[in-house]
This record gives sequence, C-alpha cells and structure tokens, in this order.
Amino acid sequence: MMQVRIHFIARYFPVGVVPNGLGGIYKTTNRGASWTKINALDRVESITIDPNNANTMYATTESEGLWITNNLNVASPYLQKTRTIHFNILSV
Repeated sequence: MMQVRIHFIARYFPVGVVPNGLGGIYKTTNRGASWTKINALDRVESITIDPNNANTMYATTESEGLWITNNLNVASPYLQKTRTIHFNILSV
C-alpha cells in the first residue's frame, strides 16, 4: 500500500508588490506535480506544523499576525487568527 504524503508551502509576495491572490498556503498530495491553495490569506511569511500534533499548523503573515489551524487534515483547513500574539514590523 502506497502512503500518500502531504506537503505544505507558504507563498509570499514581498513588500512593494501588490497582493494578487497568489500568495497563501498551498498543499500537494502528488509530490509537487500540482498545488492547491487551502486558505484566503495572501501574505503568508512562514508556516510550521506542531511536532506533537500533525493536525496543528501555525502561519505568520506580514501584517495580520499569527494564525492557527487544528484541523490540518481536512481539504480546507480553517485558520483562525490568534488574538494573544502580535508581531511588530521593525525597520533596520
């Protein structure tokens, strides 16, 4: 029996580029032959999956803070914005 591996990526467009709906979180179940966008966020900077719970994923965005889902195994996971952690953009 072949095991299906699911991979996720965060796609981000840098500052100065108008959001065009192509950024966000994508998943593939066929080793990258095709990708499906699984959320409506546009400027996702990073994602990480909880090593203790494969159904939990965190996503950081450029200006909307931290998002979390606890149902990563469904076709369209629901991401909820956390209200307790805020990110500040620092200029260098």
